[in-house]
Amino acid sequence: MLDATKSVYENIRDGAQHVLDLIKEFESLPHDSKRHEQLELRIHVLDGWTVDRRIEVAMSHLNCPAGERRIETLFRWREAPRGDVPRNCFTSGLPDARRADEPS
Repeated sequence: MLDATKSVYENIRDGAQHVLDLIKEFESLPHDSKRHEQLELRIHVLDGWTVDRRIEVAMSHLNCPAGERRIETLFRWREAPRGDVPRNCFTSGLPDARRADEPS
């Protein structure tokens, strides 16, 4: 489900939260930790180091609204059914990513 209080970019980035969580954990661990090595490999396999850039490229190719625009400003949120949001603008193209309006 789209969050009307978030920006377009924030809603799309939510689809990559699993990768962002791995990066956050990776950055919090000591460099010599065994888990650190495992996370680094997993992030590399998911191409997680470039997640923000890939989101920007996908948004550009899909002609999404400006990333900083709030969802609620794109249309009359209360009047339009949520299914009217162009779904292709809210997929990040990341592995295991779901459309933002699909339940997890």
